[in-house]
Order: sequence, then structure tokens, then C-alpha cells
Amino acid sequence: MELRHLRCFVAVAEELNFTRAAKRLHTAQPWLSQQIIQLEESVGTKLLERSKHEVKVTAAGRVFLRDCREILQKIDQSVELAVKVAHAEVGELSVGLSPPAEVLVMPKLPLIMNEVPGVTAQLHCMSTPQQVAALRRYTIDVGFLRGPLEEPDLVSEEIVREEILVVLPANHRLAKMRRVSVRMLRDLPCITISRNAGWPLRDIVSSLYKQADLRVRATQEADGVYGHLNMVAAGLGFALLPEYVKSILPRGVVAKPLEWQPTPSISLVVAYRASDELPILGAFLKVLRRHVGNERQQPA
Repeated sequence: MELRHLRCFVAVAEELNFTRAAKRLHTAQPWLSQQIIQLEESVGTKLLERSKHEVKVTAAGRVFLRDCREILQKIDQSVELAVKVAHAEVGELSVGLSPPAEVLVMPKLPLIMNEVPGVTAQLHCMSTPQQVAALRRYTIDVGFLRGPLEEPDLVSEEIVREEILVVLPANHRLAKMRRVSVRMLRDLPCITISRNAGWPLRDIVSSLYKQADLRVRATQEADGVYGHLNMVAAGLGFALLPEYVKSILPRGVVAKPLEWQPTPSISLVVAYRASDELPILGAFLKVLRRHVGNERQQPA
């Protein structure tokens, strides 16, 4: 059974006349009659009662006609949608957001999507490793995650660069300073990043400690930003975290710039599949680059 059989049946059932149905389909009547015969053989029952003077739809045919109309309507809608998607006129974009992107990018997404008419965004909150896997599984179309990203099958563009700040309890002796020298952190209790976190920040912080020949007293480990902030609020030590945390600091916690050259920083990138030719992705990226430029930004 093929779509042409369904279209032929619907035409005959609605016209109740093979001649008119053939004219409607711009085809020959003998060919049309053959399609109906093939369809009935495939279904296994009579769908039309035919005589020299009239055509009637059988009880089975009435049920089949209703479903055929729905199927053909759905097919036509799908074809129309596919054409619009191909021309980036409409579609759905699946977007992955890491925790920093929820603060730095998400507030700007409504403005971006308004400039890509007909396209809606499905948002998924994921870690960086989860987004890399989701891009490869085609679960998401584009992701906002920590860089640098060195994956041959993925393309990444830096969109935000953030300073690394020192986060301290508000009653800490260094909390009143405008900037905190890295060497002032020597031998102080510190919240470190868990080895299992898979977090690019861990490498950046470790490199900073090595450059400064700095020893710290690791008192606790945390997997994510909120864990670090809660431990700092509890007075367990300081933490080095990206700049966006200034917008989510809990009560009793302050964030100060570090005094060190070059200024330690971390990037947020937008990533997508290198082989992806999805038109709406290109339209989305074009608007994104205009609204979230490649520059160091404060949290929205």
C-alpha cells in the first residue's frame, strides 16, 4: 500500500464517480480503477461498491476514508513544515545549557528567538560532558558549555570570557579588600574542585596555583558551583569561581577580583556538530553572535 493508493481512494470516495475522480487527479480512469483494485487487495476487503451507474462507499470504506483523510492531511502538513524548516522559516531548536549559561545566556534567549521567527527553543540543563554526548546523539542541536572544546566532530566558538574570582565568607579578613593578591591565599583553608567533576575550571585553578607556587589547605571538595558557595557560606574556606557567581552569591558571601597577571579567566562557548547543515541553526547562530559577542561580560 502506498500513498498514491490512499489519494486515489479519497478522490473516488468523495466524488463517487471514477470519471470525475480521474479528472481531479489529472490521470486516466483505467489507471485509477487499477489503483483501487490494488488497494482493496492490500486491505483485504471491499471499500467501494461499483456499478455502471453509481459508486458507493462501503461501511469498511467509510471508516477507512476517515483515517485516510487524517493520514494525508498529516503528510501534507509534514511536507509543508519540512519545506519551511529547509528555508529556516520554522522549526524547533534543542539547546543545551550549562549552569553558567543559565545565568549568562538564558536571559538573552527570548530576544534572540524573537529575531528567528517561527523557531522555538527547547532548553535542557546539562553539564559540559553531558552536552558533548547529547550533541553526538543528536539529542540537542546546539550547546552552551565550558571551553576550550577540542573535539574533531564539534565546532565551538567562544562567546563569553569570565574572570576567576576569589569567593570568601563576608567576615573573612580579606573580604574588605578591593582586590586579593593570589599570594595572600597561601595556607588558607580552601574548597577544592572534586576530581570527578570533569570541570575545566579545575585545570585553570591548578595552573594558577602552580604559577604562583601557592600552597592551600584543602578542607573540602565540591562538584559544582552551588556546593562551593554553600561551603564558603558555612565558613569552611575560600573558593576560586567564575565571575557569573556574583549574581547568585548567598547571604554572608562576597566575591573579589584576584591580583595576578595574566588575569585568570575561563570561557563559555557555543558548540554544534561540524557536519550539521540545519538551516535554523545557522539563523540562530547569526543572531546569537550579534547579541552575545565574543567579549568578557558581566552576568545578565
